[in-house]
Amino acid sequence: MPKGQGKHWSAEELNRLRELYPKHGYREVAEILGRTETSVKSKGKVLGLGDRSFWSAEEIKRLGDLYPNTANEEIGRILGRSRSAIDGAGRKFGLSKTAEYLTAHARLQKGSDIGTAFRFHKGQTPANKGVRRPGWHAGRMQETQFKKGGRPQTWKPIGTVLPDHEGYLRVKVKERAPGENGWHAAVWPLVHHRTWIEHNGPIPEGYAVVFKDGDRKNCAIENLELVSRGELAKRNAMWGRYPEELTAAIMANAALKRKLRRASGQE
Repeated sequence: MPKGQGKHWSAEELNRLRELYPKHGYREVAEILGRTETSVKSKGKVLGLGDRSFWSAEEIKRLGDLYPNTANEEIGRILGRSRSAIDGAGRKFGLSKTAEYLTAHARLQKGSDIGTAFRFHKGQTPANKGVRRPGWHAGRMQETQFKKGGRPQTWKPIGTVLPDHEGYLRVKVKERAPGENGWHAAVWPLVHHRTWIEHNGPIPEGYAVVFKDGDRKNCAIENLELVSRGELAKRNAMWGRYPEELTAAIMANAALKRKLRRASGQE
């Protein structure tokens, strides 16, 4: 394993890193702490030490060599700096691009007048003004145009039942109103909720309707039960940890204990 790679950082090293980070280059800090540059950069990011404004003499020299003929994005990747940091350093140290670079990359420079003659100017009349009339169409445009009162291909009729992204069945009960987007409960309520409410009335606050067999598509009333959110959390904590038979036994035992407590007045 390379020096300093994967080694635990002691509290003393972290304090030393905080002291050195804003004042020295990555390589210098790495040499002082016996770490790799990657390790120093990574730990600085984890500690939230921010972008370093300090430029070492070595970095300034490297920047000066690259700046005249290299794009600032590429310089940033080489030096591990942001594009804005390279822009700022160029101004700070009085660096500039060569005439050859500017000519080759003129379209990328702010203030370039390339294409000015072909730009749309304020007050200019569009060449096609008045050409198209209401209802104008060419070829199959009239056939394929979206017409007033038309419906998108994703539209579904009332009564449609579809599974949502979590596998729960939903039924469309009305058309959308403004703001009722996605699986809005007023438009696409849950089927198992509607089934429970039809047979037992509103679902009390703090309770959930769950599937006895775990099948989210089996919305028959015989397969539904009402449990508290606390009970549901306990059940979910057991899934995957124990065999199905043991989980069922634990749940039955817990339910029996609750009934005994209620019968004895403890709840």
